[in-house]
Amino acid sequence: MILALLTAVVSLYYYANVIKMMYFAPNESTYHITPPAPAHLVLLLGAAGIIIFGVYPGPIMKFALETARVFGF
Repeated sequence: MILALLTAVVSLYYYANVIKMMYFAPNESTYHITPPAPAHLVLLLGAAGIIIFGVYPGPIMKFALETARVFGF
């Protein structure tokens, strides 16, 4: 019990410092990263797939059930 509490306190200290550096430290970087066009395309297709299959999961569920039936699950 004591070990769990000690590790929780250590991890809280570590992650609190990470959050502090992310949100409250001044941004000293002069670099500006611009992803290439194919990366934008991949992100757009992935997001569209998640939204479409999240709203209408019927086709993917049918495919999964048919595949499971073929393999004998």
